[in-house]
Amino acid sequence: MPTLTGKRIDQNRARQSSTPAPARYTDLDKQYVGGIWRDAKESSKLIDTDPYTSETLAEIVQANKDDLDEAYQTAEKAQPSWAARNPAERAAILLRSSRIMKQRRDEIVDWLIKDSGGTRMKAELEWRWVYLITLEAASFPHRLEGKILPIDEYGKESRAYKQPLGVISVISPWNLPASEESGLSTSLRETTGPRFVTKRVLIFLSNEKAKEVSNEHITVFNLCGPAKSGH
Repeated sequence: MPTLTGKRIDQNRARQSSTPAPARYTDLDKQYVGGIWRDAKESSKLIDTDPYTSETLAEIVQANKDDLDEAYQTAEKAQPSWAARNPAERAAILLRSSRIMKQRRDEIVDWLIKDSGGTRMKAELEWRWVYLITLEAASFPHRLEGKILPIDEYGKESRAYKQPLGVISVISPWNLPASEESGLSTSLRETTGPRFVTKRVLIFLSNEKAKEVSNEHITVFNLCGPAKSGH
């Protein structure tokens, strides 16, 4: 297995540090509904604060039942066209999202620290989980297989095809918001990246203690060109 020398590592670090960081995402204080970031319709606001410093991070107008209905209805309309895309197209979106995550590593880590009150070590580890899970999920479209099952009838075949469930919800916790959304909640096969890339459309229900992390996550996927989803 090839190894990097100390000189090569220093060169790679210098190259990475010379690359300007992209401008930080905006509109993370809004709701993503119907393919756009917009203010929600509820009159009340959520004051999102840094649990360590009590600094106000954002004031977010809360979504009401009409917002939620619109998100689900939009997702339902978008799901058939998303499911019709071929495996290479769906895999490419996950690979693009992983590249964006890598470009915006510092920004994502910063939000993980401020929004959930975690340490830098925890935030760095969580970013790495999300990044690696997203790369793994990109292989799923080409790993979906049906089956030809035994049948006790001459001249006939029994075939099993895997079909997407359609629109599903992802509820993010506050303590590991990014990694739970991406792949550590129950198993790699039952979380955001795998669910999304296997023809389903997601509705994110963010924990109020980690709202900005979820919105950052949604923005990354949105920039990659997937089907319109709701939040």
